Amino acid sequence: AWERMSFAWHHSTATSAVLVAGLDQPLTLLVLSASLNAGVMFLYSGLLLWLNLGAFRGALRPHPVRMLALAVSLVFFGYFSALTLAARLP
Repeated sequence: AWERMSFAWHHSTATSAVLVAGLDQPLTLLVLSASLNAGVMFLYSGLLLWLNLGAFRGALRPHPVRMLALAVSLVFFGYFSALTLAARLP
């Protein structure tokens, strides 16, 4: 129960900080949300691929098609995350 309550407070605090910073345009918030989610999916895909390749052996190791899907996901989200960062950074 504490984890859910803590998440709710963090979410409320982050939302308030975004609104106080002046980001109240729907398109800006949508682009920000999509960019952050792509970055998280890039990290998640990389960590999951690393875990699956390093920790699991034999029958526990996922099928190569699933590993290929993770690798494609890693490249896809990495490319668009890098593209977004390159466009936003001076």
